[in-house]
Amino acid sequence: MKRLTLFFVCILIAGIQIVSAQTKSISGAVTSKEDGASIPGVSVMVKGTTVGTVTDMNGKFILNVPSDAKTLVFSFIGMKNLEVEMGNQSTFAISMETDVFSVDEVVVVGYGTQQKREVAGSISTVKGEDIKLLPVQSFDQALQGKAAGVMITMPNGVLNNPPVIRVRGFNSITSSSYPLIVVDGVPIFTGDVSSTNAASNALGDINPADILTMDVLKDASATSIYGSRAANGVILITTKKGKAGKVNVDYDGFVGWTEPYRIYDMMNADQYVEHKNRALSYNPTALTAQFFIPTDANNQPINTNWADEVYQTGFQQSHSFSVSGATPSTNYYLSLGYLDQEGMIKKNAYTRKSARLNLDQKVTKYLKVGANIAITNSLNSAPNTGSLEGQAFNTAGAGRLAFVLPPNLAPYKNDGTYNIAGSAIGNMGQPVANYGYYNPVAVMDLCTYTAENDRILGNFYATLEPLKGLVFKTSYGIDNLSVESISFQTGITGDGYSNNGNATNTFNRPNRWTWTNTVNYDFTLMDKLQLGLLAGVEEQSTKGNSWSGSKSNVADPFFVTYQGSWVTAGMGGGGQYENYFVSYFGRLNLNWNKKYYLEGSVRRDGFSGLAEDEKYGTFGGASAMWNISNEGFIKDGALGELFSDLRLKASFGKVGN
Repeated sequence: MKRLTLFFVCILIAGIQIVSAQTKSISGAVTSKEDGASIPGVSVMVKGTTVGTVTDMNGKFILNVPSDAKTLVFSFIGMKNLEVEMGNQSTFAISMETDVFSVDEVVVVGYGTQQKREVAGSISTVKGEDIKLLPVQSFDQALQGKAAGVMITMPNGVLNNPPVIRVRGFNSITSSSYPLIVVDGVPIFTGDVSSTNAASNALGDINPADILTMDVLKDASATSIYGSRAANGVILITTKKGKAGKVNVDYDGFVGWTEPYRIYDMMNADQYVEHKNRALSYNPTALTAQFFIPTDANNQPINTNWADEVYQTGFQQSHSFSVSGATPSTNYYLSLGYLDQEGMIKKNAYTRKSARLNLDQKVTKYLKVGANIAITNSLNSAPNTGSLEGQAFNTAGAGRLAFVLPPNLAPYKNDGTYNIAGSAIGNMGQPVANYGYYNPVAVMDLCTYTAENDRILGNFYATLEPLKGLVFKTSYGIDNLSVESISFQTGITGDGYSNNGNATNTFNRPNRWTWTNTVNYDFTLMDKLQLGLLAGVEEQSTKGNSWSGSKSNVADPFFVTYQGSWVTAGMGGGGQYENYFVSYFGRLNLNWNKKYYLEGSVRRDGFSGLAEDEKYGTFGGASAMWNISNEGFIKDGALGELFSDLRLKASFGKVGN
């Protein structure tokens, strides 16, 4: 019995030795070659086998490998694949390099992404890093000079006034030429949403520091996937995500000043009076007396530079704080932003407070869910500048008053009160009874115009990849905007004088949801033919509600708001609107051996706002590209040394406005 027991013990020991001889344990850590940060989620595989693991939160791994294993393969998205010969090592310190092509050369296209070198249409990309520290209120202002074929014009210096954007010129005679703006897959509201003299650019609600890239789709083949809304171009905004490695804590900020540039050099009081009296000498009967220079309370001659009373050097500051990172299953980006700017015109200011959370979660090997949510509050205030759209540089605007008022008049009388005579500035004894212009100091001090925005912008999505290259995605996006516009015009002077004061409140709430469902399949045939198929359906609902009220003839000068005591109450007003989009679209991408590329897309849009027989329209486009530099007669010849990348492109399409 003892011999039998000893026999089994020997067999067991021999078995353990055989198993130990078949495998061995290795360990190591993976870091980034650029900054030395640990990289979690790196795939570590034994070449030619299915044996492998992934690095943990600290970039470390432990793996049992076959005793005859020779090579380890390390791979991670955005990094170059790395093969390491094992030899007799059991511990490894791995340093991986960023794959510049895979990271930097990807562009966002309609409902997907592509390698930039494989895009046959016309697309320009501007990175968020290029604009985040520019002293602007909105990202669209920062696009000026950054993308070929995109013209950005600032119509005036009023803070948060929407710029004029033209993608490859004017594409409409009577309708808007504003491009379609899509943020993380959600088409958003654009334009000036204020109802007062304080401009409020809807795009100003997006913190430029949160932007990763801006991709501008310019030609008809690139924009045709957006159909009836793409004639003026499409700008696709992608916000930031976390990066693998250590938790990143970032701060971006600036402080500065803004002031008017090249203000006109106007006459002083002596020059003005001399000029006016000389003109009067040629027609002495025009006025009964001559112009003169009055004195102020200190018995000094009045010499007012009205530009100094209207313009200023404004202080501005911006602060953005973010925390981001990624694990093998979770990607997160959280940011807070604060912007406070004073304009170059007095009483013009803009403040924005913003918060954003971008979160991706890998639920299973096949299923991923995510959300991008931004909350913003912004406050705009400004005087009547006369510079906004439709104001035609009117005579009540501060921008014009700075250059039309005579320098021998003062903003205040010698007793310290405003120099006013009814609605206009007082003449201080000059031969002109009524100059017809307002006193800008009184008007800017006593009148207020504001617009305050509260906005929630976000989308929620899920992707399912049951097979490699086959991706189903559903996405639900919202853009909920509330705008309160408040104005008060004093009854002492200016526009409110005839009514003894005016007060107006307007509240506008446009809301939009967009539900998009797509299926995308990318695959390769015969090792050279790469195909990409996209099909999708999209629905969009937009609703708006607004109300407004106005009052005039203030009962007590103490009140400067609509809620105060007024003699005359207006009837008030408001409005409601609703429209609905439904769309079906598809796209085909094809390339043969990285030389010959074809792309075609089609979209059918239906819009509730059109007549019964005109509700639907079909749009589409196609493009072709020949990568000549990959042809043997180019890359192997003298031309290959002259041209590193040579391509021919052609495209056409039909889109709508």
